[in-house]
Amino acid sequence: MVYVTRPADKERTVATLKGLFAKVQGITQVIGPDRYAEFGFPSPGKNDHMADLVLAAAPGYSFEGATQGDAVADVPANSTPGAHGYLSTDPDMNAIFIAWGAGIKPGAKLGMIRNLDVAPTIARLLGLEMPSVGGKVLTGALR
Repeated sequence: MVYVTRPADKERTVATLKGLFAKVQGITQVIGPDRYAEFGFPSPGKNDHMADLVLAAAPGYSFEGATQGDAVADVPANSTPGAHGYLSTDPDMNAIFIAWGAGIKPGAKLGMIRNLDVAPTIARLLGLEMPSVGGKVLTGALR
């Protein structure tokens, strides 16, 4: 995520950065606020913490938080998890969700779920509610 923190000429700076990042090897997409809804991102007007641009890493590349080295780097073979830059729409980002125990419906099959729905589901199992989060309870998994 790219944040432009200086208000002077912010629109021009964002447009310039968008063009520059689009030419960087290892960046497959430079996503602006006009496409945030497509990816489920909040709009900057509704969330003061949302970035001005979102960068997506190309296959075989990732972003890291190091302050030295290349901004975009090849992903080494057998690298440790935690690399950044992948969109949730990337099929390689799909994970398995398995729930078992008290309150869980045996044999329930939910299909694809959103990661945002896990915490409210666990909260419900614990007798808690999370009314102000973006996720919903996976009722199909509960008894």
